[in-house]
Amino acid sequence: MLLVKTYLAYSPIHGIGVFTEEHVPKGTAVWRFDDLVDRRIAPAETALFPPLYQTYVKHYGYLCPQELLNPDQPPTRDNMVIILCGDDARFFNHSDDPNVVESPLPGGVTGEDVAARDIVPGEELTCDYFSFDAEAAEKLGRSAYETDPEIETVIESLDPPR
Repeated sequence: MLLVKTYLAYSPIHGIGVFTEEHVPKGTAVWRFDDLVDRRIAPAETALFPPLYQTYVKHYGYLCPQELLNPDQPPTRDNMVIILCGDDARFFNHSDDPNVVESPLPGGVTGEDVAARDIVPGEELTCDYFSFDAEAAEKLGRSAYETDPEIETVIESLDPPR
């Protein structure tokens, strides 16, 4: 759930983006997972959806280990979950130098994203898809190695041995 005032507009990055209406100081919580607004979907559940909604979830949802929301659960292929933002947060675009990052603060709230630096009104909010979405490379049409060589190792470690 977005925690700052935003609006949608054309994005020079891709299609539609989400932009801030207000000054957002560095370290300010920008987004937090909220069960009342956002949805957790088991990957197997998507097969039950109508085809059009499957496409929507594939486009706007992101596949991540449950541990991003619950650090007591180690990442495995069995506890991957699709997160679908229920508000305009689904319009965050990717940046290799994002202005919004996962909370890096000790004791920070799990499932919370904060401003990586001061963000000025009218600036597009961006995040690094590779930091949380196991399907980022596929969605961006590039190799995970282009951004983070460790991400492929993490994803491969979730696959069963061959």
